[in-house]
Amino acid sequence: MAAGRDGRLANYRRLRVRAAAAGPAGPRSVARPPAGGSADGRVRDRSTRAPARRADARSALPTTPVAQATAGPTLSVATTDTSQGSIRVIAGEPDIVAPSGRVTRQPRSAAIAADLAVQTGKEEDMRHSAQIWTDPAFAEESLRRLRDEYKRHISTGPNRRAAKTVRKYLQDLDDFLRSLDRHGLPLVLGSVTPDALSQWTEDQEARGNSPHSITGRVISLKVFANSFIYKTLELTTVDLLRKVGRPNPKLPPREILTQEEYDRVLASYNLDTFEDVRDRAIMATFAATGLRLEAVRTLPLSSYDRVTGEFAAEEKGDVKRLGRLSPRAMKYLREYLARRPRNALTDQLWVTGRGEPLSNGGFTMVIRRARQRSGITRMHAHLFRHGMAQHAADNGADIGTIQTLLGHRSPAMSRRYAGEALNRQGARLMVQFSPIG
Repeated sequence: MAAGRDGRLANYRRLRVRAAAAGPAGPRSVARPPAGGSADGRVRDRSTRAPARRADARSALPTTPVAQATAGPTLSVATTDTSQGSIRVIAGEPDIVAPSGRVTRQPRSAAIAADLAVQTGKEEDMRHSAQIWTDPAFAEESLRRLRDEYKRHISTGPNRRAAKTVRKYLQDLDDFLRSLDRHGLPLVLGSVTPDALSQWTEDQEARGNSPHSITGRVISLKVFANSFIYKTLELTTVDLLRKVGRPNPKLPPREILTQEEYDRVLASYNLDTFEDVRDRAIMATFAATGLRLEAVRTLPLSSYDRVTGEFAAEEKGDVKRLGRLSPRAMKYLREYLARRPRNALTDQLWVTGRGEPLSNGGFTMVIRRARQRSGITRMHAHLFRHGMAQHAADNGADIGTIQTLLGHRSPAMSRRYAGEALNRQGARLMVQFSPIG
């Protein structure tokens, strides 16, 4: 790490020598952020507050001269050894002497300043340097208070997220706070370090959480540190967890239902009762649309066109989507609507025999009964969504079409849902587009 930092400093000095040689009339020099620097690429002038903190750091360490330039740039470097590695403090700004004798100074980027006076090796992951904070007092900011502010930030206004997303982010953050408490670390912002995150990951592995589940929690914490602490509140000059890479574990193949299993599910509702007729229509709607459970559960009766099968649904993130049922699904829905209580006091499409809206727990029971009656133990509501994506890919749909079909915001998610069907599609396309026939 020290060698890489020395290389960046050397490049930094060469840039400023060229700028100084251009003279007063030359182009204005701007320091280029190093690799791994600030996420937004901004260059911050820390000349008004960084020198005092660097002076404090120098006074606490025994100094040994390491290197001194002979012509132009001058740089004082102090080192000391610790049990975890070595500490390097680079004092002062390099002075650039132009041929005309003019001395120039250039501001450092925030990322350079944050990396210069920190411990190398493991110690760097355990404790942040003073230069990383826009105000040193922010290191002691209560994480519980920041958690409450974060909840308000993602629950209202232009940054509002879906209710389930807010709940997940807060649950993951609370789990991290419990991990800090178990390991005897203070619940302050300065405790959000790569080492603390690693301990949290080990806690989850000990509990038996899957790699996919752990990945989701790590990403939640990185969003909190980068998007909220660094970019929104600007409490730090760089992302606190910038050294933690985004996990990307190998995910298991997406399971789907076969055509025979689809038919078995619908055929399992063979009783002439209100519940069987309703539940069969619900399962047919899942299979025909690929909508999420909550979108199907809250379908409004007033939005459904009984002639064309078109409807309007509210999807994740308060997104309004138009949909249309297949002829078979329309047939099952007509049979349900003929038995739906006329005195129902709700516009929700799915109701109980007494006309009350079918709750989330009621929908869970519908899925559980379908699993028991069909004998397909792996069944869950999202399985129909996976099946829709792979069925579309097997029939020649491209990623853009699958993204539109499922209402995904990014094509990357559509690729995950399509899974192995894309490989099968690629094999067919090889034959179709082979240049030798």
